[in-house]
Amino acid sequence: MKKVLSLIALVLLSLSVVSAQLRKIPSEVTNAFKEKYPDATSVSWKDKITVFQVSFINYGLEMKADFSSNNGWQETSIKRSFDQLPHEVQDGLDKSKYNGWTHGAFYSEIQKKDNTVWFRIYVEKSALQKRYLFFNDQGQLERESITM
Repeated sequence: MKKVLSLIALVLLSLSVVSAQLRKIPSEVTNAFKEKYPDATSVSWKDKITVFQVSFINYGLEMKADFSSNNGWQETSIKRSFDQLPHEVQDGLDKSKYNGWTHGAFYSEIQKKDNTVWFRIYVEKSALQKRYLFFNDQGQLERESITM
């Protein structure tokens, strides 16, 4: 009986997630996007439940932006090559405990609604030691997250 109830709960949860992903993107969200990025191409939307995420190309750069229907634009992540990383952030990485770890070929510059900028860098030391590092624009490591 417990297995049947668990299966029913799993099916209902799956249906609620699927239905949430099928929501129509509100016009206030698409209008806010068009206003902020009028030259965007290759636009693709995803419903992330708490925000609507749009992937697009803007002036040759790969970007992702999050918008909410209540508060508009939240943040934009810009994919950049590692050699474009600001000197302060490169220096911060070199001085961190992750110096010597292998970094990815790209990083993300994350522009936030509050005008702060973060730099997310993927590093790994082994198959089991992988991290996303988040630096501020002064090159200080603010936080890290383990990735699988």
